Formats: sequence, structure tokens, C-alpha cells
Amino acid sequence: MTTVLGIDPAWTPHNPSGVAALVKQGPRWTCAGLAPSYGQFIALSHGVAVDWAHPVAGTPDPSQLLRAAQRLAGVAVGVVAIDMPISTSPITARREADSKASKAFARAKCATHSPTRERPGKLSDRLSRDFASAGYDIATVGMGGSSGRLFETYPHPALLSLMNGQERLKYKLSRTQKYWPDTPPAERRIRLVREWSRILERLGEVIGGINLAIPSDDSVGSISLKELKGVEDALDALVCAWVATEFLADNCDAYGDDTAAIWIPRRPRSWKAL
Repeated sequence: MTTVLGIDPAWTPHNPSGVAALVKQGPRWTCAGLAPSYGQFIALSHGVAVDWAHPVAGTPDPSQLLRAAQRLAGVAVGVVAIDMPISTSPITARREADSKASKAFARAKCATHSPTRERPGKLSDRLSRDFASAGYDIATVGMGGSSGRLFETYPHPALLSLMNGQERLKYKLSRTQKYWPDTPPAERRIRLVREWSRILERLGEVIGGINLAIPSDDSVGSISLKELKGVEDALDALVCAWVATEFLADNCDAYGDDTAAIWIPRRPRSWKAL
């Protein structure tokens, strides 16, 4: 048995962050726990149902998250994948990892954001330090496939691999007006949740037991932006967790150097484009 943890951390403590734990029993990965915030993931491990309408902001406590994942999955976490810049050196500006990943996926419109000293800044430094104290050092170039690691991924290019796509997917709630500027707001939401459903269906081909309800076309108009963002964060956490399974299988490429690397899965050869 093996467990992986996927985290979609907000870059500030003022917003919730998605968390997903997967466990491998035999040949198949299964979702052991999924929540739109740190506190709810920990509470879930104690039997408290997730309240998707009210994800709670907060800062992560890696030791608590690791213990929660172990309670949910029944086995200790092997690797942790997060969607946040991390480094063995202080992050003060754009890194080699950002430049190499952006160059590799520029044609697909998947360039990375530029980290700064302030954002994610101290939050990233503390997260890396606390995971290292718990036994999970940062995986840089040349460390693929090894257990006991914390590593960085980026869902946009990872989704290209998962979906066998050619261009950045339109699945971010905050960008719906940019995606479809001439479309009424209600229709934008419908298009968004349809893309979420498509991603979730693909994830369901390789991960069993995913407990994430995507709003229907009819219901999405009545759901709050906060709840919708929680679904998006949980979906990103699932993508991060899926990347962790590919990392353990040594099926990821590292973009970076010996201080920081962004890990992206290679495309599964047997999957056809959707």
C-alpha cells in the first residue's frame, strides 16, 4: 500500500486550499480523502463530513495534514505534490524552474506565474521547512521516483498530459470572462462546470472513489462563488495527487535545477486525445 498527498495551496493565508489523499491497494489508486480546505481535510480524517459550501481559509500544518492522510488511507504518505513554488534556496524572483517550464509549455499557453519574495514568500519557506522536518525534503532535478519527497507541480501543463490536450484548459473560475467575453455570465458557468466534469471523468479512469460532486448545468447558477472555488481547489488538489502517482512511477520530467524543479507527467502513450 502507498499513499500520496496532493495540495493546492493558496499563496496567501487568506484563502482556502484544496487537499487530496490517494491510496494504492493493488494495481489501482483510490481517493481516500478530499476537501476544499486544510481544516476540513483534517476534520474529515476524524469523521466530520466536508461542508463544501463553507471552505475555511488558513495556513497549513504539514504534520497534521500528514497524520490526517494516514488516518484516512491507513498507511503513511510516500510523497507530497503541491502547486506552489518551493526551493532549497530562498525565493526572491523568477527561478530557473519557472523559465524552463514556461519555455517548454509556452506554445500551449501554460507559462508559469513569477514568484516573489512576498508571494508566496514566507509561506512557501515555512511549508518547505515544516515538511522537511517531517521527513519530506524537496525533490529537485534527478530525484524522480523516490519516496519521502515534497515536490512542486503545475496543474495547467499536468492537465495537458492527463487530457492529452494541446492548449491550456479553460477551467479557472476567475478567468471565465476572459475565456468567453461575448457569452452571458450564466452560460460561462455552464461551460466551466462542463470542463470540470470532463477533467473529473478523465481522473476517474485512473483513480477510484472520487467523492467530488460537480454542479449540474441547472444548479450551477444558484451556487455561491465560494463553493464553486472550493470545487475548483479540490479538483486541482486531485490533479496534484495524480501527478504524485506519476512521480512515484518515475513518469515525470523535471524542469529546473538542483535548487528547484517543477515536475510534469509525460503523456500516457495509450490515451487518445479527447
